[in-house]
Amino acid sequence: MNITTKQIQGSSYAGRCSCLSEYARNNSLPDPANLGTYFLEYMQTEDGQNRLMNGLMTLVDTSEVQTQSSQAMETYMKSMMTSFTDAIAKGLSQNSQR
Repeated sequence: MNITTKQIQGSSYAGRCSCLSEYARNNSLPDPANLGTYFLEYMQTEDGQNRLMNGLMTLVDTSEVQTQSSQAMETYMKSMMTSFTDAIAKGLSQNSQR
């Protein structure tokens, strides 16, 4: 569904927005016309960022990432230990020949 600016301006929606702004002003409430600004300001706070991250973490399945990380670390450690063992064996071999 697409609503054009012209349709909004011609509808009673525009009048309701101004009424909401007036109501907010008269009752010491935030102006609904500035909700985008308020949201961006809130998202810069620690609480806003924590809530965003917690929400995103519930959407992302991290179990596969953990599995892949564990497998990559295991492969790296095996390779490192093989290289380390080979280096020690080579060093011992060279020392025994002297």
